[in-house]
Amino acid sequence: MLLYQRKLDDAEQRYKTLLSQKKSSEVRTGQIAEQMSPFLANFPYNPKQAHFIGMPIDYVIFADEGVVFLEVKSGQSTLSKRQQQIKEHVLKGKVIWAEYRIDGIINGTLQETPKVPRKEAAEELQILPKDIQQTGKTTEATGQSTEPG
Repeated sequence: MLLYQRKLDDAEQRYKTLLSQKKSSEVRTGQIAEQMSPFLANFPYNPKQAHFIGMPIDYVIFADEGVVFLEVKSGQSTLSKRQQQIKEHVLKGKVIWAEYRIDGIINGTLQETPKVPRKEAAEELQILPKDIQQTGKTTEATGQSTEPG
């Protein structure tokens, strides 16, 4: 009886391994299909206007008629919860145009680019704007002092 139980356990383990490999293969195939889809004959948009993002949405299409969020699916795959949420936002018109401008000026002073090894750069970037003003450093680009007043 113990021999049969061991064989059954081995068979179950092999089945789980094969099932895992199959799912992994399906995911990889889907990811390849997502990136290759603009080159398929029946792709509904101009491939030159398709910009791959991958997560959480596969493509943003900048067509002359408008902007399209495109999710590519294969097989039996469905939208993730996050993708469903994004779809709802788009369908409800909860889409906003925004611009984020970077001009190098923080609180009326120029922000210095840290010239430190990569390891220390993260710490250097944590400096608050008022801390930069208090350092009294001079920027290389303009020669202007960053001291207040």
